[in-house]
Amino acid sequence: MKKLIVLIFISSFFFISCSDEQVEIEKVIELKRASLNAEDTSVKDPKVKGAGHSGDFAFRIDSVNQYSAGFVEYLNDSLVNSRIRVCVNFWARANNPMKGDCYALSLCKKDGSCTWNTFDVINYNAKPNEWVNIVDSVTLTEEQFNDTGSLIKLFAFNANKSTVVDFDDITIQIKKVYTVLE
Repeated sequence: MKKLIVLIFISSFFFISCSDEQVEIEKVIELKRASLNAEDTSVKDPKVKGAGHSGDFAFRIDSVNQYSAGFVEYLNDSLVNSRIRVCVNFWARANNPMKGDCYALSLCKKDGSCTWNTFDVINYNAKPNEWVNIVDSVTLTEEQFNDTGSLIKLFAFNANKSTVVDFDDITIQIKKVYTVLE
């Protein structure tokens, strides 16, 4: 009798675990990949020689230059009401890491309204005068990206104007994110 109960239990476990239950799986499509390199002489953003992580130059924000390392991408209107993920990978170094010294992301609509997100250097265990590699992402929801004519801006931003922050080797990826049942 005990063997029969064990056999029934094992059989029912096998059939339950092999059900056709579908699971939501996240899928991504890369829309854009860009690299910002301070070594590029065509880039006019504020930069400084001798400060680079992997070369001679780095983008710099300080008391004189509140913005640097800018990137703008207009989003195709066919993507409206999609989830958009913006991934960043960059190196940063601050002489005195503070809240507000960041690489910023804004989603701007044609009516002038913007949604902001920041990658504050201090949130990634930055130490004074040491390079830190920041790899992170922000997913913009369908509700945030619900209008044609929208654009994404990324840029180094110095809210404090007293800190010197260098940025180098910046990679940006913009992806469409969706889920499917499998």
